[in-house]
Amino acid sequence: MPQTEHGACAPLAAFGGSMVCVERRQASASHQVATLQTVERMCELVLASRDGPATRSTAAALREELLVNSGERIPAVAGGAAGARRDRHSRRWSTKLLGSPSPAVRSSPSIPASGSALVNSSEPRALRRCRAVWWWLRRSMRFVHDQEALASLLNRGDDLELLIQPELIFRMRHPFGDCDDFTMAACALLLNLGLEAEIVIMAVDPVEPWRWSHVFPQAVLPCGRRFPVDATPHAHYPGWIVPAWRVNRVMEWALDGSRIHSGAFRS
Repeated sequence: MPQTEHGACAPLAAFGGSMVCVERRQASASHQVATLQTVERMCELVLASRDGPATRSTAAALREELLVNSGERIPAVAGGAAGARRDRHSRRWSTKLLGSPSPAVRSSPSIPASGSALVNSSEPRALRRCRAVWWWLRRSMRFVHDQEALASLLNRGDDLELLIQPELIFRMRHPFGDCDDFTMAACALLLNLGLEAEIVIMAVDPVEPWRWSHVFPQAVLPCGRRFPVDATPHAHYPGWIVPAWRVNRVMEWALDGSRIHSGAFRS
């Protein structure tokens, strides 16, 4: 497959550049470089999708649900298409779902103490929006490992990382992806709901503690605190985060591709 100067494979032609493959290197030193390049590419794909029609349509459906269930009006981001349709996946969002109880969010440096319910009209607006994004992803997207997806698309995958642009995810009849795709989709929705978003990568593999093995998004609340929006299957509820005892190291990234230190995690 053709290579770019950054080591990324050429976009998959069948999807018009909305799917991109990045080399996955196994050695410790080269893995670090490849991971940083992957995060940079993820940031580019999120920003390229934030104004996409399918992204705005999905965000519009979430705004409508929040209005119905909490009376909150969230202005659409300037430039959005009026009368965005509600797709079939967004329709799975219901009043019953929004009102469902949730386990209490455990205390964490990155989780506000007030975050204990899924969606409640008395919660801060930003938290309701975060939970809205979490539940849409959880109910609408299917978790599929890159190896499985690439095996069907390219008949290969052991040495590649597949990144799916959020705009394509929101156009899919049956959205799928792994943790990096869940992360990008969440970031694109958060931006359209008026919240800043960041990307967090973690090394949590006990066998290969040097390897960056998980990525998830975090929303920046108006107060400056961070709220994790990890909607992959292992996350038990909105605001869930990998237990500290499993984390070997962590890095945070702004969507402009710069590394940040929010203070949400111990160094």
